[in-house]
Amino acid sequence: MIPVEPNITTTAIEAPSARSSIWVIRGLLSVQQYWIFAIIGFLFPIALWSIASTGDWVDKVFLPSPLDVVVRIGKWFNQDNLLHDIWIST
Repeated sequence: MIPVEPNITTTAIEAPSARSSIWVIRGLLSVQQYWIFAIIGFLFPIALWSIASTGDWVDKVFLPSPLDVVVRIGKWFNQDNLLHDIWIST
């Protein structure tokens, strides 16, 4: 039996670029990039909610505006004794 050596070819491995992409799965983000994504991730859905609720696309009974929700929560705390109701339910 004659031993056969595998045909090994070497290829150059490219070094990672100094500037990493934000679109790499499990890649690293800088602190600034993290906060930008966090703020956008918080404000974008609220903006869409606000746009959808101010248009006549959906009835306010089903999709009130963010401001209407904040006002109603304030009324629950001030007029309807929400803290007492929370305390009773615990």
